[in-house]
Amino acid sequence: MKIQLYSYTDSPLTNAVLSVAHQHFLESGVDIIETNTYQASIEGLCTHLRLSEEEAARLIKSSVTEILRPVCDQWYQKTGKRV
Repeated sequence: MKIQLYSYTDSPLTNAVLSVAHQHFLESGVDIIETNTYQASIEGLCTHLRLSEEEAARLIKSSVTEILRPVCDQWYQKTGKRV
């Protein structure tokens, strides 16, 4: 199956790679960090992945709560700097 949302996937491997990428960005000195949800929308996830609106919203939110936030929290504990 070809997925139309080429820049947005939800898998343990993708999530681990994103966590490492976020960590590298922080180590390079960024002040602002973004999630990988630039192509994701509730409508797009519902259409292309056949998710409910609730499932789509959970998936988008998880990019912050399950991937980015833990990395930022670890960074704060290590450096005292908030991102």
